[in-house]
Amino acid sequence: MVDIYTAEIYVMGILEQYHRNGIDRKLVSVAEQYIKSNYYKFFMVKTLGESSDYEYYRRTREFYKNVGFYPLEEIKEIWNEENPCLIMVKSI
Repeated sequence: MVDIYTAEIYVMGILEQYHRNGIDRKLVSVAEQYIKSNYYKFFMVKTLGESSDYEYYRRTREFYKNVGFYPLEEIKEIWNEENPCLIMVKSI
């Protein structure tokens, strides 16, 4: 939890052999149900930013966009220059 208004996905990973089975969407959906029932306003996730062309994280960003998250800001100071942090948010 970031603050009383914002909930955050801290770590979520699905083994590649289970990709495209809806598990990831179900996890986000269950989290959103909890978030809504506890009156949070925002849902946030941090992932590797777009200035890094690492393929797996491009797919990760696309997944989060597909479930309603929007890129807010890329910050290199959170992790480091080689691992820019993209903050993605969703209004609940």
